[in-house]
Amino acid sequence: MTKYTRNKKSSSSHSSSRFKRVSRKEMSFAVEKYAWTNATCPVCMEFPHSAVLLLCSSHGNGCRPYICASSYQHSNCLDQLVMSCRKEASEDPDAIELMCPLCRGEVKGYTLVEPARKQLNRKRRSCMEDGCSYMGTYRELCKHVQKKHPTANPRAVDPLHAYRWKRLLFRSSLHDMICSTTSEAMRRFCSHMLQIEEVVAALREGGDHRGATNDDQLIHDLLTSR
Repeated sequence: MTKYTRNKKSSSSHSSSRFKRVSRKEMSFAVEKYAWTNATCPVCMEFPHSAVLLLCSSHGNGCRPYICASSYQHSNCLDQLVMSCRKEASEDPDAIELMCPLCRGEVKGYTLVEPARKQLNRKRRSCMEDGCSYMGTYRELCKHVQKKHPTANPRAVDPLHAYRWKRLLFRSSLHDMICSTTSEAMRRFCSHMLQIEEVVAALREGGDHRGATNDDQLIHDLLTSR
């Protein structure tokens, strides 16, 4: 389990998450000229504004997850990712196991790549306020938010997004087990779990199954009905 410290200047005052910012000297090899040209934030799926680069275990192999580190008045994706990955059962509120949204490797920290941030901030994207269709660069969006949404509340973690994110990690883990195990019984078990998970996901997003109110009940119903 890893602890992270996040720079207060780029953090929402409503978040207790902490991230470690890695110095430029430690990551000088990360500044490739075109790595960020077509970068998309893996959380909001827009061009990342006020972007930082997550440093994951696959960084040396070319993994470059750029993510929005804007304030709570904007997309607030970095804080959302941390909050969605925080271990609910842990006594330490800052104890999380953060996995890279692209390669699922361990995230050790983040860094600021100035040329990438400047270029990505010039790209136009939509306002994150519900019901607002305004689009603009990061500077334009900052002015727009101050003028049109001065009392905007912190952007909360979308429960559906958090659920889909955890589902992706769960399915990816099962696929990894299928590929790595030499046991035919384990392969069948993992394949069976994937099938059950797919049905549970369909029922969850399309309506409860026979009055079930949570995933545990859905899985129990599916297993006992076989």
